[in-house]
Amino acid sequence: MGMFVDSGIPNDAHTFIGSCMGGPGVSVVAFTPSGGWVVVAPNGSYMAEGIPQDCFTQLGTVLKNGWTVRSIAFPPAGGDSWVIVADQDITRAIYRTIVSSRSGRISRMAGGYRALLFLLRVGIAG
Repeated sequence: MGMFVDSGIPNDAHTFIGSCMGGPGVSVVAFTPSGGWVVVAPNGSYMAEGIPQDCFTQLGTVLKNGWTVRSIAFPPAGGDSWVIVADQDITRAIYRTIVSSRSGRISRMAGGYRALLFLLRVGIAG
């Protein structure tokens, strides 16, 4: 169990962070220039208010597909500009077959590969 301290954040954000800190913890907290916010827990639960709809949709998709969100950012210009950075430890899915030259045994070892996913959407003022 962890702890947190905040000041001047929306009540819903404060409450969600508090509930996460009593369980899985918090991975990401981000605020938009216009007062929106998003919080993501390590177990994939999340809550957001006032963020771009497409960002909220993509966040749900990323988490549903097993990615771990590492960062979410909203640039000072605001609007529909945002970035989600996530990665996925796919050692369970990718294996290398290694033949031991000494014993001739075939062993399977996790490759230890990590994949990075960068979702970037930049709104263009028209």
